[in-house]
Amino acid sequence: MRNVLAFILSLTVLVFIAGASYAADPVPAPEKAADIKAAPDSAAKAQAPAAKKVKRTKKQVTGKININTAGDTDFKMIPGIGSKLARKAVELRESLGGKFTAVDQIKAVENFPYESMKEYLALDGKTDIAVKTVPTAPVNINTANVDVLMSITGIDKKVADAIIMYRKDKPFEKPEDMLNVKGVRKETFETIKEYIIVK
Repeated sequence: MRNVLAFILSLTVLVFIAGASYAADPVPAPEKAADIKAAPDSAAKAQAPAAKKVKRTKKQVTGKININTAGDTDFKMIPGIGSKLARKAVELRESLGGKFTAVDQIKAVENFPYESMKEYLALDGKTDIAVKTVPTAPVNINTANVDVLMSITGIDKKVADAIIMYRKDKPFEKPEDMLNVKGVRKETFETIKEYIIVK
């Protein structure tokens, strides 16, 4: 009888020890399928390059700027010239006795975009420089959306909407058909005709 009790007691102790060991070191739960799939996707997203934004417009400069009479506001008409550079250009002129004797003297202003703008700089004459936003490529007025149409200087939201309404009834056959659009005057058409095409 004592042997039976001793055996049962020993068996109980062994079962207790085995249970304690299992609880202390449990088998790790298998990863969820969703977690396994998510890792490669996350890595791919991290490595994927950002989409390059297409530039639809550019600045077009016309006219000249008389650097001997131009003020801060005139200099700021030049793309790339802010208040700081405009002020430095005026200060340089004053330090030279109030007058530039050569256009390239303005290169002494650090970061002044001389090479790209020198054809628009003059020592005398009237300042009539103008900068307008134009499309980087001709715009097809039969397919362009409102935003693209408005990238053309002279076409505002109202005219862009009128263009889209017009072509719903009848596609444009030639650029001159723009004169039939409400809000497009002859003067406006002459300004924008080189930036539009019909396909």
